[in-house]
Amino acid sequence: MNKVLPKVAEIFVKICHIIFTKEALDLKIEELVAVAPSVFTMHQFCVNKYSRQAIDQKTSREEVSEAIMLTMLIAESSQLCWENAYGKNVYELIFGGDNSKEKGNNCNCSSGNAGK
Repeated sequence: MNKVLPKVAEIFVKICHIIFTKEALDLKIEELVAVAPSVFTMHQFCVNKYSRQAIDQKTSREEVSEAIMLTMLIAESSQLCWENAYGKNVYELIFGGDNSKEKGNNCNCSSGNAGK
């Protein structure tokens, strides 16, 4: 990103410096919180970065490991629960006839409104 979008990269670094300050949350907690979405999105660079930064803030390896395992547990269970989204099996929602008016089919994301 530094080479392609240098201004965006510069702003991103500034935001990180603003967010990772000891205010309401201790820096150790902030780093552990940053580990979670990194694990969830399987972004290994950030998992490594935030785990090391957490350890720099006197977080034990066991605490980092537990944060990683909790994230994996929540990610796994959310995938299992997703199968029954909106009170129906997700496959029924996808493949089960005309469900254009079903709850959950009104998406505000860019792909949900594509061509509209």
